[in-house]
Amino acid sequence: MGSDPKDVEALILANQGRGNVYAGETPKTQAEVQDFYLGATEITNEQYAAFISATGTKPPYLWGEESLDEGRAAFLEAEHEKKKAARANGEHHQNKTFDAEAWWEKNWQGAKWEVPENRKAHPVVFVTYTDVLSYAAWAGLRLMTEFEFSCAARGSSDRLYPWGEEWMDGKYCQSRHGDRDDSLPVASFEEGAVNGIYDLAGNVWEWTSSPYTPFKKYRPLKIKTKSGKRRNELRVEAGFDPNLRVLVSGSFKQTRDGVRIPTRMPTSRDQSAEALGFRVASSKSPGLDLASELTENTIDFRAIPQDDVNFIEQAALVKQRWTTAAGSVNAAGYRVITGHEKMLFCPVTKIEVSNKKSLEDLSINAPVIIGFLSLSKPMADPLLDGGTYLLGWRAAGKLPKLETDEPIPAWTLVDGFQPEVDVYFLYSVDGTPQVAFPSPPVADQRMKPGTVNLEPYVEPDLSQFDEENPPPPPLDTLRYTFTIPSKKRSKGFWFDLPIKLEPGTVDTSWK
Repeated sequence: MGSDPKDVEALILANQGRGNVYAGETPKTQAEVQDFYLGATEITNEQYAAFISATGTKPPYLWGEESLDEGRAAFLEAEHEKKKAARANGEHHQNKTFDAEAWWEKNWQGAKWEVPENRKAHPVVFVTYTDVLSYAAWAGLRLMTEFEFSCAARGSSDRLYPWGEEWMDGKYCQSRHGDRDDSLPVASFEEGAVNGIYDLAGNVWEWTSSPYTPFKKYRPLKIKTKSGKRRNELRVEAGFDPNLRVLVSGSFKQTRDGVRIPTRMPTSRDQSAEALGFRVASSKSPGLDLASELTENTIDFRAIPQDDVNFIEQAALVKQRWTTAAGSVNAAGYRVITGHEKMLFCPVTKIEVSNKKSLEDLSINAPVIIGFLSLSKPMADPLLDGGTYLLGWRAAGKLPKLETDEPIPAWTLVDGFQPEVDVYFLYSVDGTPQVAFPSPPVADQRMKPGTVNLEPYVEPDLSQFDEENPPPPPLDTLRYTFTIPSKKRSKGFWFDLPIKLEPGTVDTSWK
């Protein structure tokens, strides 16, 4: 990661206006990065348009050219009338200019938009940090970190560019040295690609999820300068701010110095610009990114009906499916995501008791929270819409005795609750209990990896049933099995969580 301070001194002396940016990439350091997947290209206009169409989110304002023209005409007409009225009254009218972005912000919901045909394969731009996080969450993915970017572009080397040290204007990437002041369709530079990943230098800046903080052993730079016989010392500080996010890769507006791998551009999260886009990434562990996004942005820890609950996202279990379509980019791995669905369970980190009897005793007064579910599809039994729910467990046993003025616990009143059997409870993320359903037996056992499997409905032998003992409804089962650590070293509690679904809700296309 980064650059040796001596390597950036010349850059700073040549361009002191950007000295603080160059200083932020020092010193040269190392980072360990877990295996990950990375988007082969920057996200294009046609890829982002699929997200806009699916969610009704605000499109970039440049897509509303026809509506903007109409808005501009109406604005100019109104200004003309104001000017006439002011002149008639002997007053002066201060002319205003049409602000396209402000007009779009106010009027986009009723406006027409479309991606220009010749821009479909260009990277999407004018997207804020919030915009790109929303796309990534919808697509079942995430943003890359700056460390992942450096790993993809640089590997274990310290090369300046993804392709090496050589520079030739217009050969490897789209920078200010290109033929035009604009982005190009993604994957336009085969020779500049590395390991099947395109445009890791130039074209447009790319958002990362990394805060702008210093590398280890960072020190402000002290550069000795000389003017005639006089010697001076130039002190350059980076101005780190963890509220900012790091942009990487440079853009078509940067010189060869700006598209170097170690360049880190600190940027406000509400920034959008004509040369700022993004690409997506994914952790190799299925469910990790999805669970992390939910714990960060959906789960309200204050509403959990239990103290000190934490979730272990690395142990999440998921079945998921992407739907995609072909696009206009001829590059390996390029598709337009049209939707993503998930059926996810994430367990708590630990249950602070040492054996099953203690767990049963703990659960009698109130269900023990053991994780959360996030379902794109509805459950069939119990009948519940898709969504994100906290999962609790209670052992069979009498209801706790209440004091005279003590209110009845809300969980005892939900549909499906039976005191005489072990049950699971589902709570909405605001802590409201929604439904209960029977739980298979819980067991003490050694820790082992969890599983999630689809069990399609198999019609039973109907001769074994009659009117008084009817056959079970024809439902598929999505079965999660998992072990949650207890206070005993290397041991935990084994749970079997069957989710009943209408046949075909989840099929073999879900991975």
